[in-house]
Amino acid sequence: MTPSRPSLSPAGLVAEEIRRYEALLQVLEAESSALCRLDYSALQQAADAKQDLVANLELLAREREVQLRAGGHALTETAIRRWLAAGETRGADAWDRLREVARAARDANARNGRMLARCNRHFSSALHALLDAAGVPSVYGADGTARRAAASRVHAAT
Repeated sequence: MTPSRPSLSPAGLVAEEIRRYEALLQVLEAESSALCRLDYSALQQAADAKQDLVANLELLAREREVQLRAGGHALTETAIRRWLAAGETRGADAWDRLREVARAARDANARNGRMLARCNRHFSSALHALLDAAGVPSVYGADGTARRAAASRVHAAT
């Protein structure tokens, strides 16, 4: 189903957004699991799926905005609830569910970001320890942060 399909009702549009956010939550859980296992193949698959879902969600949100504006509605919480209620008695419930799953996805993505940052710090520390053990000196960049000098190799002329 394409998000810009004219026959998609307001309730149908929000239902599709909910479905996509629920799929995103599953992908974020798979991403979290891949981070815990340090499974880079699974992590790449999750990242690709996440990117596709987010792109689809952006299209759906834009379509919702277009429909709201076309109906003469403002882009406010109250107007969205009114817009949804005009087409369906449970429209407000759908909007609440959309906000709930979007918030859960945001929180799961933030959690995964923290996990990724922790992994990055761990790997960076391990790399620095290995470079120190190998005798590769640190240098400082113009911004004052430590950088590693490239290891030089002495080649004997033959």
